[in-house]
Amino acid sequence: MKNTVTKVLIVLIALMAFATGVQKIIPTEQMATQFTSLGFAVWFIRVLGLLWIAGAVGLFMRKLRPFALLGMWSILMGAIAVHVTAGDPLSKMLPAIILALDMSAVLYT
Repeated sequence: MKNTVTKVLIVLIALMAFATGVQKIIPTEQMATQFTSLGFAVWFIRVLGLLWIAGAVGLFMRKLRPFALLGMWSILMGAIAVHVTAGDPLSKMLPAIILALDMSAVLYT
């Protein structure tokens, strides 16, 4: 049972990471405006997108899985820190917090 739950979590995290990566490689005007208002360059959005896609692929390689999880978890911690620094409400951070907890669960198992 534990193994099945872990596999399902890995697939769900990978799908989310891939979708996030694709969104960031082709950023919307709203996303670009939000990133630049926080002091980031538009090219940084694309770098994050490539990292998310690499993380999604790494989840399916047993030896790379811990590194993929830690890499994506680090991106999420950075995103949460930026939201806190910007004074954003908890509702903007909640998806990142939940995903980071899911990644922690997979990493722990």
